[in-house]
Amino acid sequence: MSRDIDERRERYAKCHMKEWHWLTNLPGFGYKKLSVLKNVFNDIGELYELEKNIGYDKADELLRHLFASADMALGEKERDAFFDRELREKLNMKYEKIMISDVNMVSRESGEYPERLRDIFDAPYILYYRGTLPESGRKTAAVVGARACSEYGRSMAKDIGKQLASYGVQVVSGFARGIDTASHNGSLSVEGGRTFAVFGCGINHCYPPENRFTYDEIIEKGGGIISEYPPDTKPMSGFFPMRNRIISGLSDIVIVVEAGNKSGSLITADHAVEQGRTVMALPGRVTDRLSVGCNGLIKQGAAIVSCMDDILFELGMSETQKNTPDINFSQIELAKPGKMLYSHLDFNPQSIDDLIHKSGMEQEEVTGWLVRLELSGMAKRVGGLYVRGK
Repeated sequence: MSRDIDERRERYAKCHMKEWHWLTNLPGFGYKKLSVLKNVFNDIGELYELEKNIGYDKADELLRHLFASADMALGEKERDAFFDRELREKLNMKYEKIMISDVNMVSRESGEYPERLRDIFDAPYILYYRGTLPESGRKTAAVVGARACSEYGRSMAKDIGKQLASYGVQVVSGFARGIDTASHNGSLSVEGGRTFAVFGCGINHCYPPENRFTYDEIIEKGGGIISEYPPDTKPMSGFFPMRNRIISGLSDIVIVVEAGNKSGSLITADHAVEQGRTVMALPGRVTDRLSVGCNGLIKQGAAIVSCMDDILFELGMSETQKNTPDINFSQIELAKPGKMLYSHLDFNPQSIDDLIHKSGMEQEEVTGWLVRLELSGMAKRVGGLYVRGK
């Protein structure tokens, strides 16, 4: 254990992690102010030792000049925080506490920082995480949607997460109730499925608390819990819209499953467009409140999710299906529940709820069999509803 900590200290020292932890935790220093400093000081260590190297008066004059040149005010409180030695000592103590915990840190200076995220214009200067970070060379999809979702939306989100994981795609979401949690759990249900939760608070707070099992399972199965906020930061409403840019920034595509007119998921979609990501949406009935956001996105040009191949196409993976051997109906051996469910499929589109009602089967069982039937070509999805395939 001590050797691991020593190795981490050495690695973090090379990336000036302590200095980044200090700077990003100074009150009043948001992304814009940090950008001004980063553009002038290539070496964060030089900024950290500024007062020591040139004295308080010159350092204070230099900071005033830098921000004035950038047409940005640097208030007295911000300057006091920058030079506050007691505050620096407290922040360094918090840094030391993190060093001996299971919380990891990565700065934009580090080669471990996710490449996709590094490319966005307002990428966090530091990330805190448990578990792992998404692999840069592996396809990644964000699945987001309403907290107060319908059972249909929850089922579809879980199904999408499950199928993405079965194709080796990393799933990113925001760990919120409803669609987010369902997509995480769908990915976790597949052996080798990796999913990543981006928090709108510190990662020491499992929020919502009822997701504790999912929190632990994400880490145990090779995924990660990620936040730009220090580990002990409590949840605040203003933090959650900010974290949405990280969800989209970590991903190749963003899939919105259900969203009302003012859903936070639409903020994620907006970030995705700004970042050059593909936005996809699951269409719904025009009379459904939770379909307003998705239908609006489609009207604005978002790609429609009508089947798994739509998603794979946007990820550049549709060739994998073309290379999959065709399965003849006569070769498929279905268990009794699968045969029963297949018998209820016809060429009139039906929802999962319709099939649950007709078959008398449990939702989990219906969802699982639909995945198998779809992969074998015996079922197809049209506009999020199911019809008979072969």
